[in-house]
Amino acid sequence: MTFIKLQSFGGMIPRRGEQVIPDVSATKATNTLLLSGELRALNGNQIVQDLREVAGDIERVFRVVSDAGIFDWVTFDDKSVDFLKGPLVNDAFDRYYWTSEIDSPRMNTRQNILNGDPGWLLGVPQPANPAPPADQFTVTPDGSGSADLQVTRAYTYTYVTAYGEEGMPIDAVVATGDQDDVWELAGMVDPATLPDAAERNITSIHIYRTITSVTGSVDYHFVDEIPSSQTTYSDTAATNDVSGNHLIESETWAEPPPGLIGIAAHPNGFLIGFDGRDLYFSEPYRPHAWPAGYVLSTQDYIKGLGIYGTSVAVCTAGFPYIASGIRPDGITLIKAQTPDPCLSTRRGVVSMPFGVYYPSDNGLMLISQGGFINATKKLITKIEWQRDYSPSQIRAVRWQSQYVGFYEFNAGFMFAPDEPVAAFVELDSVWEHQAIQTDNFTGAVILLKDKVVYEWNPAFGFPVQYEWKSKEFITPKPVNFSACKFELDGAVIVTEEEIADFTTFNLQRFGVIVNDPPPDDPPTDARYPLNPMNFGPLVGVRKIETLPAFIPLPPILPENRNPFHRSPLYATWIYGTDGGGTVIDNLTFNMYADNELVHSVVITDEDMYRLPDGYKSKMWHFEFLGNVNLKSFKVAETGKELGKL
Repeated sequence: MTFIKLQSFGGMIPRRGEQVIPDVSATKATNTLLLSGELRALNGNQIVQDLREVAGDIERVFRVVSDAGIFDWVTFDDKSVDFLKGPLVNDAFDRYYWTSEIDSPRMNTRQNILNGDPGWLLGVPQPANPAPPADQFTVTPDGSGSADLQVTRAYTYTYVTAYGEEGMPIDAVVATGDQDDVWELAGMVDPATLPDAAERNITSIHIYRTITSVTGSVDYHFVDEIPSSQTTYSDTAATNDVSGNHLIESETWAEPPPGLIGIAAHPNGFLIGFDGRDLYFSEPYRPHAWPAGYVLSTQDYIKGLGIYGTSVAVCTAGFPYIASGIRPDGITLIKAQTPDPCLSTRRGVVSMPFGVYYPSDNGLMLISQGGFINATKKLITKIEWQRDYSPSQIRAVRWQSQYVGFYEFNAGFMFAPDEPVAAFVELDSVWEHQAIQTDNFTGAVILLKDKVVYEWNPAFGFPVQYEWKSKEFITPKPVNFSACKFELDGAVIVTEEEIADFTTFNLQRFGVIVNDPPPDDPPTDARYPLNPMNFGPLVGVRKIETLPAFIPLPPILPENRNPFHRSPLYATWIYGTDGGGTVIDNLTFNMYADNELVHSVVITDEDMYRLPDGYKSKMWHFEFLGNVNLKSFKVAETGKELGKL
């Protein structure tokens, strides 16, 4: 007896021949979720937000959230934008930060963003003396003191924004005078004179001066805060008073470089970005401050970043790196021993809890605590990877523990590294989009198309059409399979004709007229409509005992398809269509012998199906097209043999 039985369905293994892949593997698997072992369809896109009323182009979308949990959408017409919420917990200003390839790094509050404000330049500039002969920053003791104790002091000042962000101090000015003198500061530069002052939001100046401690150390202590427009100051504060003030913190707090891109948030409260070959880190919980001392450089240009645990994967045009450390002042770079360049842009780099994936020349590379490995080496060869999946064009996101990548706007793949049997599945044009992203507040994958935001594979949605084609089965001798059977996981499959019957009956039942005259009276028509509310009938409507002749009889169907729960209508919405005319529950079975299609049938139940005779073959493929959950499939030479399986 020759038979074939499939009790599990797996993904593709492109690197291996059709005859030698495992029985559960596929030569073609598209739009299917195989994590359960069953053949299941992915769910179709579900609209999350319609943004067609927004003026201008939309290339990237992000959500911002209030303390009350209210979500709003932020749009950009620049596809290179990376956008994130600030790392400060309970930030009173509710700030967000973003970078772009065509603009300098910026930040703004949630409310200002929603108001349409363009955002402030990220960082606070260091004050600089104007070129001579203009007034310079000076400090002059006025000589009014008692001259009983001469001291030498260094003064400096910083710019501070309305959000309390402080920048680097100006180069200090040193003067000597009596401690009781009035120390006159002049020539401080009003930040309103800066070329980009309108984008800075600087509102005040902090003044600092040195105090020598009893141990001999010299530190800058805060003296006073003055309005940013004030260019002079008279310091009369006593040393004992100033010594109790806080020390300056911002001596190294430089602005980020104008070309900073790829901004990402480290779990320890600092931001990361890159510019060329340089890797930048912000001060922890000070996203505006990017000390030059934290900058690390790589041998090759950086293409993208990913974070796993407390480590940063640095994907470059040559050797990849791991940046390891818990604070930005203690980060060390570990370089791979061999080059594995990232072929895509940073949009192909995806962070997972256990590592970071990126498209390389040879497949998907994984950077993790285990080092640098080719994660798809056992699934696909270099030739197939480059020929069929265009790694330089891949844009990807994380969905649960899977890498979902698109190399065209309507073609991609899904890689499940922790599911060896279901590891590789293709995605087709049903997912056409302009941008694909991960919603940081929900973890959902979202697609942007024509100013509408969709959720990809939502928990509740119509299943899309899948395609799954088996390996090449070789039988010991030429056979003629005559019977097959399917286990459908309780699916109820209806045809388009049946749905049309349901719909016709429902529509006419809404306006039914019953010929019901009282005894001895002439016939009259009495109308008993269903009184629809919100496009559905009220539960307690009067039902008719006998259908008038002009209403078609309901189709003869299994009992569980008849009207139920006291409703006089058929629940067509259960079956429905996906909006494009495709019946929701459907399954087509195709059988190939010697690579030729020899039989095709629409499956509607779990009964045995007879197969045609008149041919024999040793080489077989079995293909399933549909969207119902298929649990198992078996085929045998006779119906009797099939019943024993």
